[in-house]
Amino acid sequence: MTAPEPLTEEEIAELRYAMEWSEPGDRWLSRTTAVRLLATLDARTRERDEARRTLAHQRKGYEELIREAGNRAIHADDTAAAAERERDEAARQFTAKLSEFHDVAQQAMRDRANMERRAEVAERERDEALKERQILRDDLYEAQGRVTAEASKRRETERERDALREALTFDLVTHLRRQRDFSQRTFGPGNRTAGVCDHIRKELREIEAAPNLEEWCDVILLAFDGAWRSGAEPEDIARNIAAKQGKNESREWPDWRTSDPNKAIEHIRPALAPRPPAQEE
Repeated sequence: MTAPEPLTEEEIAELRYAMEWSEPGDRWLSRTTAVRLLATLDARTRERDEARRTLAHQRKGYEELIREAGNRAIHADDTAAAAERERDEAARQFTAKLSEFHDVAQQAMRDRANMERRAEVAERERDEALKERQILRDDLYEAQGRVTAEASKRRETERERDALREALTFDLVTHLRRQRDFSQRTFGPGNRTAGVCDHIRKELREIEAAPNLEEWCDVILLAFDGAWRSGAEPEDIARNIAAKQGKNESREWPDWRTSDPNKAIEHIRPALAPRPPAQEE
């Protein structure tokens, strides 16, 4: 259906006049104008109804949007309230945790201070213990030194006592047998005259450089070694030592005060029997 043509100004004026002065049942309008007027009214009615339906639909949509916005606002308010409650709870828990942490930190600081004090006390006690241990160790070393010195002195005394006892009970023949057994095992058999004399000269040079009893004893032992290696028995050596000592005691000797201390002192020989000088026997 096509839309009716719009009314002209004359038709509009005629319509106004009819609406203002006509009574029910009066016929002031022309047929054409009435048809057009009805068509226009129908169209306007439809437009009005369509506009009303559109407006109602829009109003319904707006109301739905308003309800949805309200629900969202309510949900947002609830969410905001819940968030605020969660925030307050989180703030409360944080404050509680912070207070707890502060208390723990304060306790930790107190514990640390106590531990440092105990550590200082322990360190002082350790230093004191180390000093006491060092004192005890020094005392122990000193005591050990005294014990060692006393033991060494006791051993030296025992050795001197044994040496004195052996010297007082010294048996030359027994010693010569012992020395002969040792010398044969260590240096071998035979007279070894040249080797013994060479050793005696070496010991004599050491005595000239630094005289001491041990070197003189070496010369004595070497002389004993040469004597038994010459074929003499221990008894013969002991007997000849005693005889030689008696012989020297029976000889006439010059005054030692008038003799050269760096030369040998020989006994006085008879004038009728001159012989070359000999070494002191």
